[in-house]
Order: sequence, then structure tokens, then C-alpha cells
Amino acid sequence: MPVPAHRVLTGTAAAALAAVLAWDLGHLDGAPPGRVALGWALTLTGCGALYWRLRWPVPVAVVVLLCNTAYYPLAQRDWPLLLLALALALYTVAVRGRLAAAVALAAVTLLAVVAGEHAAASDARHVDNLALFLLAGLVAVGRALRVRQAYAVTRCWPPPSPGGSSPSSPRPAPPGAGPTPGRRRGCAR
Repeated sequence: MPVPAHRVLTGTAAAALAAVLAWDLGHLDGAPPGRVALGWALTLTGCGALYWRLRWPVPVAVVVLLCNTAYYPLAQRDWPLLLLALALALYTVAVRGRLAAAVALAAVTLLAVVAGEHAAASDARHVDNLALFLLAGLVAVGRALRVRQAYAVTRCWPPPSPGGSSPSSPRPAPPGAGPTPGRRRGCAR
């Protein structure tokens, strides 16, 4: 009996995560183990919240944003995983039709990054400009996809009747006469 693909992917991801976690805890480089463990706990919490992103997109984006807010000042290593999780969460919020929430969360993120970079004691930058534009760009792409999906639904509505005829053409078209009556070109079957 073959193993389902989602179980293989889940097992592979768990094995890769365990390997990275073991390597990171083995190479502390003088970092306190508590901070490393806290960084991993925040990473796992933020990435694990993405499981519910389709059902509750705004609360998941808030959780991932809070994990990012706590992670980057405390973490020893700046892994980009939580930033990517935040980008995916913001994209999902925009795709699910919550544009105001997506823009507000992206603005809060951008302001927090600017304030954090300005208040940092060192001159080293932790987040570059491209990553900031990525967040805003993903909100725009998510909104564009949402508008495109809404257009496709309205363009292909109403669906053709089961008999293949529409109210405007009561009898079926003869074979080879072109597209099925009631069905618009470019709509999925």
C-alpha cells in the first residue's frame, strides 16, 4: 500500500527540522542555550500557526507578526524562516479578501522594522530594503489574485444548465456548431 504524499512530505519536513535543530543546539558558539531554545520555540510557533492560515487568516498573521517581533531582538541567529512565514501570512490575508487588515499588518511590520533598525545599537542592518518591499509586494499580489478570482467567478456565472442549454437557446446545438450554448469561452468546465 503506497504512503500518501502528504505523509511523506510531513515526515521529510520533520526530519529536516530535527536535523537543523540538533545542529543548531550543537553549535551554540557561546550563545546561552535558553535564548537558542526560545528562538526555536518562537520559530515553531510562528510557522506552526500557518496551519490555520486559511481558516483564520488575520489572527494567524498577528501571531506570526508577534513571533517575529519577539524573535529578531532575542535570537542569536537571524534565520529568515519567520520572515518568510510572515510574508505568506500577509499574502493569505490579502487573498482571502481582508485587504485593510493586510495593509495594516504590513504597515505595522514596516514601522516596527524601521523603529527596530533605528534603535539598534550597532550599525549593522538586519533586514534589507528588498525584504521590506517583498512584504508590501506580496499584499499587492494577493489582492490582485483575489480580484482575478472574483472576475473569473462573475464572468463564468451562471453555470450552464445540466442539459447543456441556456434559457436563451432552448434546444441543444447540432454537433460541430461551436461552443456549448450557455458556456462562455475561457470558463472552466
